[in-house]
Amino acid sequence: MSKEFERGMEASQLAADYRWTMLEQYEVDLAIRSVARRASMFTTDAVWTALGPEFPVTKGIGSRMRKAQRDGLLENTGETMTSRRRGEHGHAQRLVIWRSLIWTGE
Repeated sequence: MSKEFERGMEASQLAADYRWTMLEQYEVDLAIRSVARRASMFTTDAVWTALGPEFPVTKGIGSRMRKAQRDGLLENTGETMTSRRRGEHGHAQRLVIWRSLIWTGE
């Protein structure tokens, strides 16, 4: 196995094991709302960009997106696209494309 692959697997395991604090969950929710106001369609790649590179990565972003959906901020389009993120968490996974229900058109 290459060292890059091993680092990726370790990072993936850390993300799976880490749980966001209540404050971090709030920050994720704010980032989702912010992205949904600016973009009519988006994936979690845009949310991660809004959170910044130092924000802890977890597997919990999907549950925060579903909460935003229940809160009436966005809806699942039923379509996916390949992640464009780079780095140790950019594994070219399939991401749901979300439609904003609060997009301001600006």
